[in-house]
Amino acid sequence: MRHTLAIPSLGVRRLPIQEVVRRDLAARRLHWGHKASPRPQIDLPESCAHFFAAFAAFLMMAMPSDIQAQDRPASPRGEAATQIGDDWLVVDYGRPILRGRTGIFGEGESYGEGVLANGEVWRAGANKSTRFMTERDLMFGNHHLPAGEYSLFVDLAADGWTLIVSSHEAKNSGREDGPGIWGAYNYDADMDVFRTAMMMSESPMSIDQFLHLLLGCDRSGRHAEYGVGKHHRQCVFHGSLT
Repeated sequence: MRHTLAIPSLGVRRLPIQEVVRRDLAARRLHWGHKASPRPQIDLPESCAHFFAAFAAFLMMAMPSDIQAQDRPASPRGEAATQIGDDWLVVDYGRPILRGRTGIFGEGESYGEGVLANGEVWRAGANKSTRFMTERDLMFGNHHLPAGEYSLFVDLAADGWTLIVSSHEAKNSGREDGPGIWGAYNYDADMDVFRTAMMMSESPMSIDQFLHLLLGCDRSGRHAEYGVGKHHRQCVFHGSLT
């Protein structure tokens, strides 16, 4: 006997298709005296299963990356590090980016004002003061620098830069309590360990993100180099390998 469903006519409340199917299955069970067939299981091809697993993993990895990119500071911290023998030398500094700017240090009497932010000297980077750590004594020309941690600043002038090694401690933010300074605000020359002139040159290419380098770490002179845009500055220091 063929079993059919009646379709409601216009003007009669239509049932959802799920309800129509449910009632049809119930009618079949009553008519034939057996249980309805179980709901069929859908088996995805192995390639599809792999695709969905890979896609889910991609979403899990991509979402945190987007959040991290949004939270990335405009001038992220960077590090220049090397060893002399077993001893480490490390520069920790903020790395500002040009972002299309040119002539960031200016010229003439206003030279440097664009990066000083009303400070007396430049923090040689961005945000938190630039920090220099050495595990051995060093010589910058005639200046002896004992092993320890220091802050680095630069006295800017159109005719020459002067590197300042300072005993100022550093704060992580301008709101932090305790000793030390943030950036170059409240810089005090009485805290200088020494000052030394830097050699000046022009880079053949523009450096888009401010860079500290420690180069030539062998038995001859070592170079601490700084670059941003086409401005290239360096100073020489020595540290015995014995």
